[in-house]
Amino acid sequence: MHQRHAKAPLSGAAVVAFFEDKTLPYFVASLLVILLSLSGLAIKRSYTTTYSLIIIVFLSLFVANRDVNVGQDTINYVAMFHDIDRYVDFVEPGFVAFNKVASLFVSADVSYLFLLALSINALLLVSYRLIIGRYALLALAVFVCTHFFWVFQVQVIRNGLSASMFLLASLLAVKRRALPCAIAAVCSIAFHYTAALPVAILAALYYVDFRSLDRRAFVTYGMLAVLIILTGGLIEDLLLANFGTYYSKFSIHTQLSEIGETPQTSVSFFYMPTALLIFLTIRNWCSVDETYKRLFAVYSALLITSLSFWSVLIFRDRLFYYAQPLEPLMLVYLMLIGADRRRKLALLLLGAIAWSIGVVFVWGRANIITFY
Repeated sequence: MHQRHAKAPLSGAAVVAFFEDKTLPYFVASLLVILLSLSGLAIKRSYTTTYSLIIIVFLSLFVANRDVNVGQDTINYVAMFHDIDRYVDFVEPGFVAFNKVASLFVSADVSYLFLLALSINALLLVSYRLIIGRYALLALAVFVCTHFFWVFQVQVIRNGLSASMFLLASLLAVKRRALPCAIAAVCSIAFHYTAALPVAILAALYYVDFRSLDRRAFVTYGMLAVLIILTGGLIEDLLLANFGTYYSKFSIHTQLSEIGETPQTSVSFFYMPTALLIFLTIRNWCSVDETYKRLFAVYSALLITSLSFWSVLIFRDRLFYYAQPLEPLMLVYLMLIGADRRRKLALLLLGAIAWSIGVVFVWGRANIITFY
């Protein structure tokens, strides 16, 4: 007979080890932001702006006080700050200008990192408030639970600034506010040149006034994207034949990434939330208003673009960064449609917390947030 062994109770050492986990602070911060954002719905509207400012200052202080070795590029950004003139030939002019202005007010590394984080978080919050008002903090809290938020804050900071500015430009375009939209779009490119393609897409959508906003049109666009992906090999050969050495650099790195020598972000962390968003959008299409349809038009165009270039570019995730900040906004927007808002928002936030567990303790340990 086989003797059954009783499971050992959870030891005190295991509990201590859990609370000493060096990635735990990121999960605690995510949880706190969600709780604070929920509390913000209970305060008077006249205090919402002040309360929101307190939350993004807290979040930015948390990000800024990390070890400079968190994220492979943090230490590089600190080096740029202390001697930006050395990098003017390699860094976009908007970021150079940001560093020069920042150096007039701060000199410590932590203060500089705080300004970077605060700029990104303020842009995100202001953008979300344009569309969903007092629920903007909930959208920010959902974004904090994704790995993209932490990538923006501690890894590809210029991309984070650029994507946050592009988010503002997108929402101003949806609101049909041409001049501020154009200014935000130009600033986005000035902080990272990869924004040029998303800005061109946004300009095209603005020009046609977001026409053809029906499900049939999006199915057509989706089929086109699949066709582009399936013919990716032909496109790659065409590019290689016409652009020669320049393109071959990207091709080499793409091959390296496929055999694991150049780590790339997991595809699942990109497109699982995307699949959920598309499903909910199709399900609620008859209930959403024109504003949401315009948001979805921008998001779909960016998604299709990122998929189209997925197999042929190194740092392929950079193009999708410009779509990511739209996802939390659109998810919260969908939860606010119809009755039973509280239950739907609660389910969304519970899902965000569950997702953040995977982001911090699985993705984080294998990537950039290995300690605080």
